[in-house]
Amino acid sequence: MIDCETLLTIVIKVFENGKSDGEVVFYFNLREAEKGAQDKLQVMERFLDSCTSSQGMAKSGSGTAGRMVARKVFTRDGEEISDVLDLEYDQEIWLSYGEDFKPLHCE
Repeated sequence: MIDCETLLTIVIKVFENGKSDGEVVFYFNLREAEKGAQDKLQVMERFLDSCTSSQGMAKSGSGTAGRMVARKVFTRDGEEISDVLDLEYDQEIWLSYGEDFKPLHCE
């Protein structure tokens, strides 16, 4: 669990849903994300948008400017994370563009 009062930026290792390679190291500023947010859902949406925008994670599709936006975050075991504050420093996460968790496979 993250203590937002003492930690400004969290480092996360991000993978595409179903893949165990091609991680992108992602830095997310929690304090900035919380500015002006109405609730933790809005902070989570900002996190998902930031993850999608990070190098190598954006997929082409029907989202903003022709790209798909991440909609779900999972742990290695397939547990969905719905609150950014549940993330741990240096945690590995898997992004989904709306689909259910896909079991990991090596490529």
